[in-house]
This record gives sequence, structure tokens and C-alpha cells, in this order.
Amino acid sequence: MRNVFLNCRRVRIRFLILAAILIVIMLGAFVWQAQEQKKPPSFLLAWGSQGSGPGQLNAPFGVAVDSSGNVYVTDTYGPKSSNSRVVKFTGSGAFITQWGSTQFHSLEKVAVDSSGNVYVTDDGIARVVKFTSNGTYITQWGSQGSGNGQFKNPEGVAVDSSGNVYVADGANKRVEKFTSTGTYITQWGSSGSGPGQFNGVTGVAVDSYGNVYVTDRGRVQKFDSYERYITQWGPMALVLANSTFRWVLPLIYPETYTWLSRRIVVLKSSEASPSCQWSRWY
Repeated sequence: MRNVFLNCRRVRIRFLILAAILIVIMLGAFVWQAQEQKKPPSFLLAWGSQGSGPGQLNAPFGVAVDSSGNVYVTDTYGPKSSNSRVVKFTGSGAFITQWGSTQFHSLEKVAVDSSGNVYVTDDGIARVVKFTSNGTYITQWGSQGSGNGQFKNPEGVAVDSSGNVYVADGANKRVEKFTSTGTYITQWGSSGSGPGQFNGVTGVAVDSYGNVYVTDRGRVQKFDSYERYITQWGPMALVLANSTFRWVLPLIYPETYTWLSRRIVVLKSSEASPSCQWSRWY
């Protein structure tokens, strides 16, 4: 009986030791993850210089990456030249091709779907233009106005996993949703500062769950795939009250950093998280 008791005691002790080891490992992993989330993203590489030659940029305004890692940049009008084109690079910055010039009036943002098709917003003509990955024209839609499928200052553009296209319609203070061929589906938003309202839509993005994120002159609003409001963060009043001026520019005009430096900066995504922040001129 005594031997049985001793064996049971040894089993309990071993179990407790094993449990303690597992707890230490889990706590260590948690602490490591928390520390990693606080780290700002590290710099990987940058490319581009001012000019109109292949691979050069004058006023880079929008950027998107396809499933193969190729990078598309909308290079807009600037003070010394009027490139007004889309430039395509490899993920390491090697020039591939470009298209545009007289084809566009005032380029804004760019998005790429899962098939590699490229969508750009052309503010000057109030339209969305769709191309193949090498710049062959496919179709376009939109016109100046406030009706369904019309635009006033179209800026951001994004594509979800089903191929639906979302456009940030700036002056109309709304987001419009289309099929991949430009057929109007729906819209949401109105003028104001309340949930689901906009003061001036500048950008839009969609995650893998279909949630839609919209930048709105000082804040980001999140909606589900049915256009229902979820949450928001980054009010401009809070930014100004705290005198954290480095946050004002990214929240209102996040593309300005790229425009001023005339180059593309790549950061290591594994070290970036919603809990970290950074502000550095490259």
C-alpha cells in the first residue's frame, strides 16, 4: 500500500512540474508576443528617385501589391513634371513596365484583385479604370455627379475576395460598391461626424473577412461586409488635443509621406501591429 501511495505521489509531483513548465512557456510566449507587438516595423528597402524615366517617380500617390508580390504605383502630377501614369515594379523595386501619361487626367489610388487586374481612380474625369496586370485597358465606369455610380473626387479604391470594388467618393462623402465590371451595387455614408457618416472620404481597404475600413479626415471607420458600422478610432480632435502632430498627417493624408520623398518604402510587416506606432521620415 505504501508503494502505491509513493507512486501516486510521484505522479502528482511530475504532473505539477510539467504543468508549471507549460505555464512558464505560455507566459514567456505571451510576454514575447506583447513585446513584439510594441516594436515599430523595421526598414527593409526603398526605391525611386524624382524624374520621368522608367522606374522614376514624381508624385507617387497610391500603392498596391498583387498576389505575386509585384508593386503598382500611381505616379501623379507634380511640380516639375506630369507623369500621370501607373508604374509596376517587382517586390524588390526592379522596374517592370508603366502605362498612362495622356490616358489619365488626375490619378489617385490603385488596387489589384486576385486575378491581377488593376483598378485606378481618376479624379479629373471622375471614373474608375480597369486594366490587366500589364496595362491593357479593360473597362471604365463613372461620371461627374452625385447619383448612383457617379463620383465627386473619387480617391481610394479596394477590391474584396469576391471581386467587388469599393470606391471612396470624397466630395460626396460616401463609399460606393460595384461589381468587377462596374455595375453599381450599393452605397453608404452621408455628411457628418457620427458613426457611418463622413467628413471627407480619402481611402478604403477590405480585409479577408470582408470588413471595410474607411479613412475619413482624421479617423478610421470599420464596417462589416453588409456596410453596417462596427467601430472607429483616431479622432482628429484627440490627436490635436494631445499635440501629437505626427499622427495628424498620416490620418488625414497618409499618402503625403510617399509624395514628398518620391520613393517607395517597404517595412517588415511581421513587426507591425495595431498596437505599435511610428513616425519617421525616410
